[in-house]
Amino acid sequence: MAQTNLEDFSLSLVKEDSISLLSIKPVKHPKKLLKQVIAQFQEDRMQYKEGTYQIDAIFLRDSLAPLSVRCTIPAKAGITFDESYPGFYESTSDFTCEEPYKLFRNDSIYLGKYLRAFARLNPIWAPWTYQVPIGTLLPNIKLRVHLAEPLYPLKQYNTTVAYYDISAYHVVDASGRGVYRFVFDRNRETRLFKYDGRKYDVGEVTGVTYFDSQTLHITKFKGRARLISDQHIVLIRYNIDYDTDDGNPALRRIKIAWEAGGTSINATVRRL
Repeated sequence: MAQTNLEDFSLSLVKEDSISLLSIKPVKHPKKLLKQVIAQFQEDRMQYKEGTYQIDAIFLRDSLAPLSVRCTIPAKAGITFDESYPGFYESTSDFTCEEPYKLFRNDSIYLGKYLRAFARLNPIWAPWTYQVPIGTLLPNIKLRVHLAEPLYPLKQYNTTVAYYDISAYHVVDASGRGVYRFVFDRNRETRLFKYDGRKYDVGEVTGVTYFDSQTLHITKFKGRARLISDQHIVLIRYNIDYDTDDGNPALRRIKIAWEAGGTSINATVRRL
């Protein structure tokens, strides 16, 4: 399976914006609008509806045969998942694996954690990968501590304006439908965390977000996560599409490309 690189990812935005557009105009006061869309996003993400989601993933490494797995999970979801919903973490309903591999229970549990991490990806959550070694419990078990979460563009307004270059556009297509398109890039402000006399960079999520210009509901997120661990850098590119369900945005699909430590994973999360 071909892997998506950052150049292809950026080019897809240009192609998308060149199709059937009526106008693209810069927003005069992007920070004021940003405060509004973050407030709406935080309000919308507390709205959930029961449903079922299917997660498909292909794991690729070196010359090994690709490992294809699928998991179906019950969920209560809106923009994000309600993680307290019964069965979200425990259920492995319809967990399947294609030949030539055969999965045992421990394998299913391990892979299930990956699949649920893919499902949880959103503009304000990515896996915390930076774990600082702090000692050894047994010869083969190292103790680690999670340092801090990465930067997110839609989590806290003050943090976003401090660490991101922000641009916003009002985009209207040929049908008259309007959206606000925000572009979030890291600026030159460093953000380091101190632990045990050392400084650590824990990474960030950047990308492009679309909001309906009338309701300010999120409609699409094209994200790039750079997450740092003590062993390697994790790069995740993910595109999220949202529908409107009973007046609220609801997750429809996530397409994911994950790269870390020589392993590539291509995954899709979709509502059934």
